[in-house]
Amino acid sequence: MSVVAQTTRRVTYRGDPAYASMLVQMLEQEGATVKWERPVEQRGTGERTHEVIVQMVAAGGVTAIAAAVAKFRKHMHGRADATVESDELDDEEDQ
Repeated sequence: MSVVAQTTRRVTYRGDPAYASMLVQMLEQEGATVKWERPVEQRGTGERTHEVIVQMVAAGGVTAIAAAVAKFRKHMHGRADATVESDELDDEEDQ
């Protein structure tokens, strides 16, 4: 039986505020838990929403987190982006 190493990674979302929750849902479907704050949608001229940057902390298997982000990026076709920081946050949280 293989054991999946649990890790904590910072995930950065960039795009329309409406799609941030989609990324969270995809991470959770892969088994990760996500800490984040929902961005406020503000509409300006022409009723276009502005782009936001949302910092998330995902805990779970490193492969699962990477898979969820890859699926999200493929699904969005460049309309929004997500990146995973490569270094673990476990050491930062212990301090």
